[in-house]
Amino acid sequence: MAALELPREQVSTTSVPVDDAVQAKIDDELRRKYAGSPESVDEMLSDGARSCTLRIGQVR
Repeated sequence: MAALELPREQVSTTSVPVDDAVQAKIDDELRRKYAGSPESVDEMLSDGARSCTLRIGQVR
C-alpha cells in the first residue's frame, strides 16, 4: 500500500511516457509485490495503465 500525505503543500505532476526507463522499474516492483497472484498484474502492465503514471514533484 502507498499513500501520499501532503497537507497544504503544493505539488507538481508530470506524465511519465510509457517508454520511460522508470516504467520497467515500476513493472518489476508490481511483479514482485503481486507474485502470489500474477494474473492481477497483467492489466497493471498494459500501455493504458502505464500511460496513467505520474511523477510527483515539489513546487518551489
